[in-house]
This record gives sequence, structure tokens and C-alpha cells, in this order.
Amino acid sequence: PWIAIFSGIICFIVVNLGLQKYCLFMPKSVFEGFTLAVALIIGLKQINYAFGLHGLDKHEHFIENVYESLKNLDKAEWGSMVLFFPQVVALYGLLMYVPKVPWMIVIPLLTIIFGYAFEGDDNGWNLPTLKTEFGVLSNVVAELPKMKALEECDNIVGLVVAS
Repeated sequence: PWIAIFSGIICFIVVNLGLQKYCLFMPKSVFEGFTLAVALIIGLKQINYAFGLHGLDKHEHFIENVYESLKNLDKAEWGSMVLFFPQVVALYGLLMYVPKVPWMIVIPLLTIIFGYAFEGDDNGWNLPTLKTEFGVLSNVVAELPKMKALEECDNIVGLVVAS
């Protein structure tokens, strides 16, 4: 969460200092190219989830991981594909015909419910969920780093409040 927090702080500072107007000096093609590159990376990283591939070798370079995924498509699981591909088609269609509804939020919420309903191997779907991928997640949203200076400040605040 630290990257998100600091990114938000930087955006806040840029807007309050009025520096956002200088972003207009960047050519539109630079923004579009960057957006396209990020979209391709995110999309290609979804190959393993779309086809239900897990336990593949991880490589140092992104393109090697994509090749590894494509090489192992014969191990694809139908449960993941039945959920993933109709979801993508529905999302695309709904965004085109009903653009005012935030479908990027609604559809994942529905599929999360579906995933919990069919969690486990005994139902024949064998859907990977956050629990199967990462184990039990803690409910800590943000945790301050352990630093001696922060501990001292905490003690001082406690003394001030106590007095």
C-alpha cells in the first residue's frame, strides 16, 4: 500500500501546486503508447488465470513468462475458461451499450460471489481464488514500518496524553 499512498501524495502535491497543466506538453501519442503498453502487460499477465494454469516456472523476463504460459496451454482447465471468457465478452458488450454503469466493478463482484460458491476441488470447477493463490489474507489495510523514531514518537505522544 505504500506505493499507492505515496502516489496519492504526489498527485495531491502536483494538483495543489498547479503543475498538472504542464502535463499537456506531453504529446498525446506518448500517453496513448504508455497506456497501451501497460494494458498489454496487464492483459498478458492474465493468461495463467484465464486458462487456469498454475505451477508454471517463473522466469526473469516478462516475455519468457508469456512464452511459458503459451507453451503450457494444453494444461488449461475448463472451469477458469468458462468463467473468464464470457466475463470478458460481457464486460466489453456492456461497456459499449450501457457505458454509464461501472461494469468494471459490478462484474468482478458477481464473479467473486461465484468463485466463493464453487470454491474447492470437489465441485469439478477447480477455480483458483485469492485463498488458493495467496492463502488466508490478513485484514490489515496499512501497517507503519518498524522504525525506532516512530516508537519514540509513540512513547512521547503517550506521555503527553497521560499528563
